[in-house]
Amino acid sequence: MSAAATSSASATSGKRKAGDDDDAPSAAASNLSPYAAKNDRLTKLLEGVNSKIPKKSDQYTLISINDNVLNLIPGKIDRIKDEYGVDWLEDLSSDQVKAVYASLTKEEVEEYHQLMIVRESTVKLFEKNIKAIQYSDSRFNSASDDEESGGGFLMFNTYSSYLMVEVITKQLSAATREVNKATKAIKAADAAGSTATKGVAEAAFAAAFAATFASDQVDHWRNDTEEPESLVTIAAKIQKLWRDLLCFTDAELGLVDSNTDEGGRCGGTRHALLQKLVEVSTSWQNDSITDYLDKPFKGIHVKTAKNGQGMGRPNAGGGGADAATNTSATPAAKKAKTAVISPDSAATAPILAKYISAIDDKLKSRVKTNLQLKISSDAQPTKSVLVVVSGATNIKKLNQICAYLTGNDSTFQYHSQRGKCMKGSRVQLSYKGETMWLADKPSAKKATAAGAAHAEDKNCKIVQLFQGLNKDVDGGIYYDSQ
Repeated sequence: MSAAATSSASATSGKRKAGDDDDAPSAAASNLSPYAAKNDRLTKLLEGVNSKIPKKSDQYTLISINDNVLNLIPGKIDRIKDEYGVDWLEDLSSDQVKAVYASLTKEEVEEYHQLMIVRESTVKLFEKNIKAIQYSDSRFNSASDDEESGGGFLMFNTYSSYLMVEVITKQLSAATREVNKATKAIKAADAAGSTATKGVAEAAFAAAFAATFASDQVDHWRNDTEEPESLVTIAAKIQKLWRDLLCFTDAELGLVDSNTDEGGRCGGTRHALLQKLVEVSTSWQNDSITDYLDKPFKGIHVKTAKNGQGMGRPNAGGGGADAATNTSATPAAKKAKTAVISPDSAATAPILAKYISAIDDKLKSRVKTNLQLKISSDAQPTKSVLVVVSGATNIKKLNQICAYLTGNDSTFQYHSQRGKCMKGSRVQLSYKGETMWLADKPSAKKATAAGAAHAEDKNCKIVQLFQGLNKDVDGGIYYDSQ
């Protein structure tokens, strides 16, 4: 998110960064383009609202929900590059940048150039939440309130991600408490026959806005973690938060720009908010972390019949309970990756195959687990090392640890998706003379030739083995949560 372009800008010489709305120029007042006209319309509205508020009080500000509107318009970037014969938008001159934004149609502007008018205190809380997440790991937290650099978190360190999730959870819980407080106030007002509910959910809106978009702005916790399930947990909290909060009217939320969208769909800020939540949902669904979930991540859906499809409870009704309709930019659900047994070799090791296959659907039953492993050298049994890993760590990562310990990789990679394995190496399971290889996909043929079953190592978690291989297969599988 960024401050929106709201005033006329004169042409400047040299090149400018075309990928940032903050630098986008507005046309002259006598001949406003649709893009500049929307900026001008909302700027005047903002000035009118703030003129009634003392300057030292909590005034409103205009923000853009995205850093570059051109990225949101399907195919727009490629068409601009072709038209101007450039490889990068940064190669456009100042006048060309002005021409690009001036050429946006009214339909493109109303659909994709979304602006919100919110309190300045809401933006400050958003920035405060971002900093709290970034500096959640006290081991690297050396920044003072006035210092933005130094400290924070360590890249390729999943412990930092764990701490970030804790902070995000607290921020969302604080927002939920504000929503519950506002909901009780509405019920009390209804019981008393009062209509004086203006601003009753303004604090709830600020807290939800700051917590939600701060968790989106800082992506380390999603992309460098061994607990991919945290994405699902956080998304569920955000979904519930906004489903409840969107029941309130604009006046109750403290929004001041109802019915200002020339598209006629809804108030500018509410429409922009709904679009931003779809954008967040789509972005999270496309994160690489979803490849490591046991079930497809369905995203964040906030529109329900109860909240009037996001328009507030006065518009409630129709569409069925909890109908998720914000799907315009939602991609097809990704297929969950599972430990698949090779059909050609499964018959040669039926018990191991039954173990691995049966565990997958039940993995949700487990509690969060950490394991201490002892890795010893066969050649020199006295040489060993103890490591502690998350139960969600996959077998490929265990192989990468062994590669580091044996000198086959000079650097240990903390990130669960990075690292080097020893060429031709595998984790081998044995049970009553039967064998299964957990190795990379190309090893499947070699496993078959050796009379062993095969499962791809990166799709099998360590906890699956320990939860599934500690009880006779015919007597049922025992889980640590039971």
